Amino acid sequence: MACAVALPSAGCLPIVYATPPVRISGTLGVQRMDTSPTIAPTTRAVDGWQRDLGVRATLNPLQVPKRMHDRLVDFGLGYGWQWGAAPGPLHGPLVEVGIQRPLGSATRARWGVRASFMALDASSGVERIDGFQGGLQAMVEWSTFADDPYSHDCDGGNNNFCGFGHAYGEGGAGLFLEAQHARLPGVISWAMVFGVSIQLPATVGAGILLLDLDTLLR
Repeated sequence: MACAVALPSAGCLPIVYATPPVRISGTLGVQRMDTSPTIAPTTRAVDGWQRDLGVRATLNPLQVPKRMHDRLVDFGLGYGWQWGAAPGPLHGPLVEVGIQRPLGSATRARWGVRASFMALDASSGVERIDGFQGGLQAMVEWSTFADDPYSHDCDGGNNNFCGFGHAYGEGGAGLFLEAQHARLPGVISWAMVFGVSIQLPATVGAGILLLDLDTLLR
């Protein structure tokens, strides 16, 4: 019915989706690497201070229960990527554990510290290089709790998706300053980074995506 009304030449693609509660963060800072002179020049990192850029995404289950919104402890499991002085990106699974406290009684802000551990993979070609990175950050976050239904109407123009869903869990944003230390075979690094994070609540929903068959088959 929606396809016929919105766009007579449209096809319908039914979609059912669910997204977990996540925290996504990006970091920018400086990193110092010291490498062993025995490492081959083609695989060596660049010694000295260099730019450091990172992206992480973690699944945080304690963001979902409403009674846990004022919790003192938080943890997340996820994956991270880092670009710095190494020849290629460092990446690997990570775990984060934090302690947090409310920042005043009349606000949803909170402050705290968060520790992280990431198993690094710096493989280059057929050579596999493993290591680890630890981090300690001071953070402040602003969060709200979502328990809201939502819907989208499709008109066949700019909006080709119609459906409904429900968001439940914490949503918010934060700032942090983090000190990092990493070790790879023959390589030791230190970094100081500034980061921005966003929290997204869990969602579940269903809908219909309208496909313009005339354009697809042209």
